[in-house]
Amino acid sequence: MIPFESRVAIFRQTIINDRQRLGIERHIYDRARRRRAVVRRQQLSEDSFAHLNGLGAGLKSTIEIVFVDENGVEEAGIDGGGLFKELLTG
Repeated sequence: MIPFESRVAIFRQTIINDRQRLGIERHIYDRARRRRAVVRRQQLSEDSFAHLNGLGAGLKSTIEIVFVDENGVEEAGIDGGGLFKELLTG
């Protein structure tokens, strides 16, 4: 049995290796290179699928989620991971 800490370290290293192989790690904090997905709250599934389906390996890059309310106005918020999590679990 492999200890949990070792499994986490292996998983993290796998992610680092994958990002390096795809050339993603150089741009992780560059806002201009983020993938931006605008998702309407009323069309959550449809918009999510439309934006994320075609990304392929780009799905491993940084994705900025922007929610749009029923009036077509972008909701205030900074996606530090929480909005993406909300998209996946909402």
